[in-house]
Amino acid sequence: MTISVLVPAWNASDTLAECLQSITGADAEIIVVDDGSTDGTASLVEGFPDVILVRQPNRGVSAARNVALVRAQGEYIVFLDSDDKLMDGALSRLSDALASATPDIVVMRSFGPTAEKYPWHRLFADRTVCSKQDVIRSGYLRGSVWGCAFRRRFLSDSGLSFAEGIPLSEDLVFMSACLSACGSVQFLDIPFYQVMERPDSVSRKMDPDYFKKASWALAAASERVVDPALYASTCRSIILEMIRRAAPAGYSPSALHKEAGLDAVLPLPIVHYTRHKTEIRLMNRCFPLYFHLKQFRDLCRRP
Repeated sequence: MTISVLVPAWNASDTLAECLQSITGADAEIIVVDDGSTDGTASLVEGFPDVILVRQPNRGVSAARNVALVRAQGEYIVFLDSDDKLMDGALSRLSDALASATPDIVVMRSFGPTAEKYPWHRLFADRTVCSKQDVIRSGYLRGSVWGCAFRRRFLSDSGLSFAEGIPLSEDLVFMSACLSACGSVQFLDIPFYQVMERPDSVSRKMDPDYFKKASWALAAASERVVDPALYASTCRSIILEMIRRAAPAGYSPSALHKEAGLDAVLPLPIVHYTRHKTEIRLMNRCFPLYFHLKQFRDLCRRP
């Protein structure tokens, strides 16, 4: 089973060597897209003779991943950030597992410095192959492509790619679009992905245009996520993150509603098997009350 590992890189010379060392030597196609770096990223990649280097002007991580998708030849695709790494033996274990099954999406295990990311063991057993309806009904939703593999033919046949120009929640929109279109998902108990969190991560930064940029992800979800229950869950997740950031910043529900353009989204569809249908119904009918309830919940959870 051939696997392509796609690595977008922008000014990544400080972290990329450790990233590539975690996958070189494995039986995999490795493609690094240098997204307009101004440091020594390209030169560093050239020191790894088995790694394919693609250079492009700076267009963002989604565009870099899409360029790599076009170049990839593996039967399965794995995305790896340039400041993270794969765990020992991860690719060989994945390849062995795929010898007996060919799901559209494979979900494995990802770890940060202190805890597992997007754990699923309470919902699914190891090696379980599920339909998308099973996953949607469970309420399981991933905001990142960390620790997942995607059948390349499924992506190409479904016309799936990353929404370019979306600086926030682009992974969530991609994952939801893939799940919305897929035929099967397999869960594998393979320690696969190590997230090397850093305080200067783009996802941690807050800027004055945050809510406007976050709203672009809502628009992208409306275009790409065709299952109504999954679309509602995806938008709920994006809006919850908006509320989490808006409340400490002093935003009122009406100010957030206006700045994020929620009139274009709400009301969200209610489907009988939507896991959070009661919560979504409250969001639709009385957003200020929903806002304050979530704000109170966050306050109670703070140490």
